[in-house]
Formats: sequence, structure tokens, C-alpha cells
Amino acid sequence: MNYKENILSIVLGLVAFIAVGIIICEKIAEVRQNRQDRLAREVQQQKTDQLIKQFAVKHNAIMGWEKSFEKKEFSENILTLEVQRAFVFEDDRPVLFVSNVADIVKDEDVYIVYFKDSLNQLLGLNFGFNIDFNIRCTSAQVDKISSCLDSNLNEFAVVARISRVTKEAPPEDELFAGNSNMFTGEGTCLDLICLDE
Repeated sequence: MNYKENILSIVLGLVAFIAVGIIICEKIAEVRQNRQDRLAREVQQQKTDQLIKQFAVKHNAIMGWEKSFEKKEFSENILTLEVQRAFVFEDDRPVLFVSNVADIVKDEDVYIVYFKDSLNQLLGLNFGFNIDFNIRCTSAQVDKISSCLDSNLNEFAVVARISRVTKEAPPEDELFAGNSNMFTGEGTCLDLICLDE
């Protein structure tokens, strides 16, 4: 090997070494950024959870009702009575749920806000349970909802007195025909807060 070939080999080796170093540094930076993003999401989730808990305490609202259904098998039929026991109380104690707004309708002097079960998006496949809510709201509450929706925030913690629960008929093409674990709760909103995403 002559002198020029040695120099060329050394230069190529250095270029390859530098390229590998750059790739490794970029990967390390990506891993650090992912870790920071994950920690930021965890901190935000902890703040949101604390906010929801304080909101429930403020209104003496029942939280954690979903635990009643977590042990149910996906195909297991859930009775309307079980859902009523989790939501409808003789002493009118309210329930807290976290949900997304699907629609708002004004019928004469009453606003009905249709909340879709955001819990179902996360856990529905775990226990095959879905409950949506049709909740009567005041115009001030609807204004609050509209303000949040204008800011592209569509997740709400809602405290409501649920007065009625009904079970929807199963779709004909449902995998487990005859078992519809899709429910609708109706009631009146006491208060709601918009949750940060």
C-alpha cells in the first residue's frame, strides 16, 4: 500500500467514524426527548387526575364507577340494573364522568348535550361496556362547553345527577348477538370543567 492509499483509508475511516458518531448522538437525543415527552405527559396526567379528584370532592360526586364493570368479560351481558346501581341514587348523589361532546341540541328552553364515552375508547375492549350521556345543561354551561370547543379542547369532567339509564338494542351484525353493553344515561349537569389535552 502506498502513502496515498493509507491517507485515503484513514480519511474514509474517520468519515465513517464521524458518521456513526453523529447517528449515535441523534439517537441519544431522540431517546432523551422521548423520555422528556413521556415525563411531561405523566406530569400533565397527574395534574389532570388531581383536578378531577378535587372537582369530585367539591360536588360530593361518585368517582370510580367504571371499576364495577372492569371484571366483566368482553362477551358477558351487563344488566341495566347493574348500570343503574352505579349511576342512579335515591339521595340524588351526583356522578362524575369524563367524556367528549358529540353534539348539543336546543329543544325549546332546554339544552341537551350528548357526551360520548371517552373511557370506552380506552377501556371498552377490556370489558365491553359503553355508556353515553344525554345531559340537560344550562345556557351558561353550554357557553362554557362552546368556549372549550372553540379552543380545540373536547374532553370534559362532568358532574351530573343521572336520573335514568337505558340499554340500547344490539346491532344485528354485532359479534356477540343479543349482548348489547351499550347504555345511555340521562340526567342534569351540576357542573363541568374542560380538561387540557
